[in-house]
Amino acid sequence: MAGGGFSQSAGGEIVSGTAEPHEPDLGVTIRCDAPGLKAGDKIPITFAVENLGGNVYNYLDRSYDRSGRIREYELRVVDADMNPVPDPYATKGAIIGGGLCNRSQLARGESFTKTIALNRWALVTKPGTYHVTGIYHSDTGSKLFTTPPIAVEILPRNDAEMAAHVADLSEKLALSQDGEARLDLAERLVYTCDPRAVPAIIELYYDPGNARFWAGVGIHYYIPPGQEVTDALIGAATKRGLDGGILTAIERVGTPEQTIKSLISISLAPEHPAAWAEGAWGAQNYPDDAFTPRLIEIAMNSNSGSPTRDPDTLTARWSAISALAFNRTDESVAALKKLLDEPDDPSGISGEMTIRRVTEDAIRSAYEHAAYGGSTRGRPLRKDDFGPEFQQKRDTSTMQNVNLGPPTGGQTQ
Repeated sequence: MAGGGFSQSAGGEIVSGTAEPHEPDLGVTIRCDAPGLKAGDKIPITFAVENLGGNVYNYLDRSYDRSGRIREYELRVVDADMNPVPDPYATKGAIIGGGLCNRSQLARGESFTKTIALNRWALVTKPGTYHVTGIYHSDTGSKLFTTPPIAVEILPRNDAEMAAHVADLSEKLALSQDGEARLDLAERLVYTCDPRAVPAIIELYYDPGNARFWAGVGIHYYIPPGQEVTDALIGAATKRGLDGGILTAIERVGTPEQTIKSLISISLAPEHPAAWAEGAWGAQNYPDDAFTPRLIEIAMNSNSGSPTRDPDTLTARWSAISALAFNRTDESVAALKKLLDEPDDPSGISGEMTIRRVTEDAIRSAYEHAAYGGSTRGRPLRKDDFGPEFQQKRDTSTMQNVNLGPPTGGQTQ
């Protein structure tokens, strides 16, 4: 929040840029207010930003980014020997970016603080002294403010202590019903970077709340890869189907295609309704005619065992419709034609999106992919399957935003 002046950190004097036209003149420092941190802990670093110039500083105030970290609050870390500490995102990149924000202002002398987990920027897994430098990216994006480095001491945690720490976080996470508490516990569990956290992290894929975000982040960026992780992912999907984006993790560990197809079949089964959407999404990416009968059942909502207007069922129907359009069979074309005749009442999950319109968009999208070289592995629709109105390039500005990909949950900073 904006307010009066702030205290300097122990890291050194305030650094300010030379004022330029339309550029902010800011003082930026960082500090760590958490004593007694141990290896595997969440490490909070607080940015303090003060407006030293004569002009009002306008900036976007974000509390989260869907990539997992807010890029304007950058942290760089070296160990006691001045060797850079690995960045978890350095070689893998962000899964997705963006997020909601508010426009805020700082008058001269006003300041704000933002606390960022150092773990977002560095894999601090060992005890020792770390030197941390903050880089604040101004709202214009053209000016950087680099802070003096601060020293952060990380105490040791032996193997038995780490095992107990992981077990404690896992138990608390399993018992907690509070959304914010679960987010915090999941984040802390991921930062242990310990394979013993894998069972609890995988459980997050099946969490309908925002904490499921940390499953994908944990498996992709923080937990060391290995056969134990692969077996746990496949074991969970075999038992419960694909949900929460777990298919992406299974793909990334190099799972054979035939195993993935087996998991898709399990996910489309009537006894796994929560897995239908991701199973259908997988069926589009790993097409197989064996999936077609069950995709038709889900798309038609026949023998599904769920109410027509249940949100999970609707999402599954949308995904199944898309999968049918992207792998042509005589049966899939017949099903799509029936779906085009569905009543045009609102579906209940999106005020204007209907099954008929979802079907129209899926058919047009399939034709576009075939005509313009889009990536698809299934058989394309034939020109005589549907009329020419479905084979013209779409005006995407009027399309509804329907996410047919695997659900990944909300993300927090």
